[in-house]
Amino acid sequence: MGSYDKVQFMSWELHTGPEPRRPEAEAPVYRGLPDQEHDIAARLAFAADAVARAELFSDHRASTLKIFLGPCRLFRGAGADYAPAPEPGGGPAAPPASLRAGLRAMAVGAPYGDWVFVVGAALLGPAGLHDIALVQHRDHDLGRCSATGGALFQMPGVADRDGHAIDLRVVPDLGLDLQRPCTSRPISYALYCSGLCNPDGTCGRGTRLWGGAAPLAGAPWRCVEASRDAAHVGTELVTVASTVPTALGMVSAGRLWNQADRQGAGKVRMIAPLTL
Repeated sequence: MGSYDKVQFMSWELHTGPEPRRPEAEAPVYRGLPDQEHDIAARLAFAADAVARAELFSDHRASTLKIFLGPCRLFRGAGADYAPAPEPGGGPAAPPASLRAGLRAMAVGAPYGDWVFVVGAALLGPAGLHDIALVQHRDHDLGRCSATGGALFQMPGVADRDGHAIDLRVVPDLGLDLQRPCTSRPISYALYCSGLCNPDGTCGRGTRLWGGAAPLAGAPWRCVEASRDAAHVGTELVTVASTVPTALGMVSAGRLWNQADRQGAGKVRMIAPLTL
């Protein structure tokens, strides 16, 4: 990586919450494949398709940093959280090794040299004890963040046009409100991608991007607020495949997520490059 004068954000708008329109007395119901490894492989295949389609419409200039964000609980099994993998040395629980390896493999390659991936969070048991998103660049794991509030990451070797280090704050959450960027930097952004049901029980999925120049009187902070495939100035929607091939055959998106009012695996909202 190096110096960048633009940043392009991409948000995968996909409902990853429980089945909508169910009585509140019932426990949340999630879709998925019964075998954990098969479920992970299928979700990784959809993630790879979303990223590949987004890449076709992305800004291909090497001076533009590309950041791809997926919603919380993109990776979650049917009726159960993923069994966490123990960390060497007794550290905190980690997502399964196959999930980490799959995300790393997806990030490696010439088209993605200037990309950072936060491809949704994995819900790890028991009872959602750990809701973790991995931040990935090439074959480097930049860290992890809790999907209940996001996190701020420093990216070594990544700088803006003036040589200032670039920080990354991501919020792959299920319904929390977005807070304005809290930083002393002259230009800052906060990206939010939601996959939760709306209050009326319909499927919710949306993107919020706040940021820009340092706050001045009347300065616009809310750059993008869009959901449910709605058109928004300065953005473009790219449709993700509705089925993907796996080692066990074709898998439809409907077996993993319930979009209710839409078929398939949602859309990626491509936001026009912004100044760094």
